[in-house]
Amino acid sequence: MIEVPDYIYERSVIKQLYLKEESRHLFQKNAYSVSINREERETGYFAEASEVLSFKGEPVLKEPDLNEILRKIMCAGGNLTELRAEIIFEGGFEETELRKFSSSLKKLADKFEAQIKKVSVYLRESAEPEKTVFISGKGCLKKTSDAPWQRQRIFEGQEIILTGSVGKSGMIELFNKNKQDLKKIYPDIYIEKMSNKSADRLPYAEAETAPFYKVSAMLPLGPGGLMAGLWNLGEREETGFVIYADRIPYEQETIEISNHFNLNPLELNSEGAYLLATDRGEELTLALRSAGIDAVCIGEVTKDKKRVVMFEDEERYIESPRYKF
Repeated sequence: MIEVPDYIYERSVIKQLYLKEESRHLFQKNAYSVSINREERETGYFAEASEVLSFKGEPVLKEPDLNEILRKIMCAGGNLTELRAEIIFEGGFEETELRKFSSSLKKLADKFEAQIKKVSVYLRESAEPEKTVFISGKGCLKKTSDAPWQRQRIFEGQEIILTGSVGKSGMIELFNKNKQDLKKIYPDIYIEKMSNKSADRLPYAEAETAPFYKVSAMLPLGPGGLMAGLWNLGEREETGFVIYADRIPYEQETIEISNHFNLNPLELNSEGAYLLATDRGEELTLALRSAGIDAVCIGEVTKDKKRVVMFEDEERYIESPRYKF
């Protein structure tokens, strides 16, 4: 894997970003990778998130490509302030495509008033032409009380709202990896239906309305599913809760795929779904549903620190997961 020549980088990245000579010392041309984290430093709190995108055609970034990064930073209590990007051209390189990529990155940065700190461009030999983009964002808070949904702590009696469907993204991953084998078991109409499914997404614009419903905590789900998310929420907020299993929404296909592979749907990857804690649960769920987003109250915050899921009359304690986010 090699970097593009400097003269190409100058005219197809630097010039497209309209970087002034005096500001170039703030911009770096090198690789950058980041995972979701939150850390406290002398100047305050930082929240970082990243996304990997693949393009068969022109690598033009659009607003939805940043939605997950924006939401994850918001969940940590930050606002987007910086962007970094790396693009790898495989199986061929067209400079016009690099210019369009740089221009689209600049438009997104301007829209969200974020500073572009790094852009890396690499070329790699491959039999299949493809462009892979690694994009990361960073948000900063001077103090945690600035976070719109951290102006109050979680407290006893607040409702826990779930958006999206539990295990849906994990179900889609399993289906795509095992599609040929599943074709031998399920009818064509089922396979066609599964092939058209996509993971849940909470629109960024709707996430921004959360503070108006006194949302005191917001957490994106991911690997480890709902069970991992509940544990991480409890650890982060130092609280307990009771969750009612009969309120948890699943798609029928998630149940069928989970049973086929002998997996617990509560532990399937649930990326795109979110947990929120609020004392205005009914208003929030109605607002989300009116925007076309599935949302349901699945439990409430308790006084003690026990974290349990109620299956009819049986209590099951939530255990520490492999995935902590």
